[in-house]
Amino acid sequence: MQRLTLAQLDDLSRTIWQAHAAETVTDAEAQGLAEALHTRRNAIREAVAPVGIPLGV
Repeated sequence: MQRLTLAQLDDLSRTIWQAHAAETVTDAEAQGLAEALHTRRNAIREAVAPVGIPLGV
């Protein structure tokens, strides 16, 4: 599976909702895709390790 950036996921989200507005995907399809993107975003955010000075130091 290709790793996508948060910016790429944002672009995909816009594309999904543009397709929905153009009535090329149904409500259910758009919602399902949006939920999958949300899950991917969360996984990316959880995998990001903070850098810099640790808190409390």
